[in-house]
Amino acid sequence: MNMNTLRAANFARDQEWNTGSERVSMTFRATELAGEVGEACNVIKKLERERIGLVGSRDTKEHLAEELADIVICTDLVAMDAGIDLNAAITAKFNATSEKNGLLTRLSSSAPASLRPANMDPAMLELLEKAVAAFNSIPPNQRRKLREEQRQSWVQGEAAIAKFDRDRLLNAYEVVKTSRLTPDQHAAFNEIIDAFVDFMERTLCEVRS
Repeated sequence: MNMNTLRAANFARDQEWNTGSERVSMTFRATELAGEVGEACNVIKKLERERIGLVGSRDTKEHLAEELADIVICTDLVAMDAGIDLNAAITAKFNATSEKNGLLTRLSSSAPASLRPANMDPAMLELLEKAVAAFNSIPPNQRRKLREEQRQSWVQGEAAIAKFDRDRLLNAYEVVKTSRLTPDQHAAFNEIIDAFVDFMERTLCEVRS
C-alpha cells in the first residue's frame, strides 16, 4: 500500500460516511487527528509503565499499531481536504531533513521507472507524476460521478489542479508516446490524459467558483 492507495480509499469511504447536514470541516479533521495522537500516547504511556515496572493498567503493541494506523489515516484526511499530495510532501520533507543534517539517505520519487523516458525534461516529468498521482487517487467508480456532479471539493483540491497546464501535459504525453513503452503503458497514459483533459475542460471552473 502507498499513500495514493490510502487516499483513494479515504475518498471513497468519505462519500459513504460524510453525509451530515454539511461537509466535515478542517477543524473537525484536526480535532479527530489530535484525538488519535492522544490515544496513541496513552498506549505508549502504559507500555512504558510496564517496561519500568510501575503498577497500573497495561496495554499492548497491537493496540499501539491500531492507534498509529488511525493517525496515518486521519493525517491523510486532513491532507485530502487541504489538497496536499502526501507522497510528495513526505518525500520532500524527508530529503530536506537528510540534506540539512548531512545524511545520505533519501526517499526516491514514487513514480515507477517505466514512467521516466530518458528524453523527458524534469519539468514535464514532475507535471506528469502529479497527474499520475492525482488520477490514481480517484477510485474508478467515482471518476464519472465526480464529473457529473461537478463537486466543489475534489480529492486533490484546487491547489493541485491549478498547477496543471493542459498544453504542457499534452506535450509531455507526446514525448511518452515516442518512447519505448509497452502497449499497456500507452493505454494507461491515454486514460490519464483523457481523464484530466475532460476534467479540466468540464469542471475546473465549477471547482474554482
